[in-house]
Amino acid sequence: MKFTEKGSVTMACEVAGYFGGQVLVAFSVSDTGIGINLDITHQKQLEQSLREAKQQAEDSARAKELFLANMSHEIRTPMNAILGMSQLLAKTPLAPRQSNFLHAITTSAQNLLVIINDILDISKLDAGKMTIERVGFNVARLCEQVEKTMLYKAEEKGLRFVTHVDPLVPDVVLGDPYRITQVLLNLASNSVKFTEKGSVTMACEVAGYFGGQVLVAFSVSDTGIGIRLFRDAQVWGDGPRPKYQPELGATHGL
Repeated sequence: MKFTEKGSVTMACEVAGYFGGQVLVAFSVSDTGIGINLDITHQKQLEQSLREAKQQAEDSARAKELFLANMSHEIRTPMNAILGMSQLLAKTPLAPRQSNFLHAITTSAQNLLVIINDILDISKLDAGKMTIERVGFNVARLCEQVEKTMLYKAEEKGLRFVTHVDPLVPDVVLGDPYRITQVLLNLASNSVKFTEKGSVTMACEVAGYFGGQVLVAFSVSDTGIGIRLFRDAQVWGDGPRPKYQPELGATHGL
């Protein structure tokens, strides 16, 4: 009534329907006033665009899931074959040097299979996280496996690969041996790649004690060219790469 200059104001009460034996009553008020006219064409177009984008994203996600599901068997099968044949080969007479080579093949295949399983696990990809295991493992044995894997590559370049495990490190610690092995292999591989002469050293030391637990620190160092402190931003950021690192792989040589 306030916004009606002339005409009339109508208040109505009507039966809107019946539900469960009850009558639904609808009240309404109408007038001949000025009213409001709002053009929502742009809003509707935007809503339609959002629906189409959402549909495209869902289609893309389904295509990715289908592709990985189809590739799962093809990728795992040859890896399992490599592991199986390695186990059979280990039962045959081998020279000590051949046994070391075979052990490196087996360890690398097992680590690669873990990575493949992570890639193919859709739930982990969708959740944006990766499960970290907490199991007991022997640190000295883990370092020995990494050393055997990298030893041939280091010897090929005339480098010494040195492994040092602090005697204070317990025989068994809790952690994720596959993730630790993966990190150490990445670091050691880059150290060997970017070191022309000298040695690569992998160390494991007791970093401290906390809440009755032992904190163990792993490190990989080399006699390569290294990276100056002011170059850190270029290594980890989007800046230009140093001239002495023309081809950086998945990890950076440190």
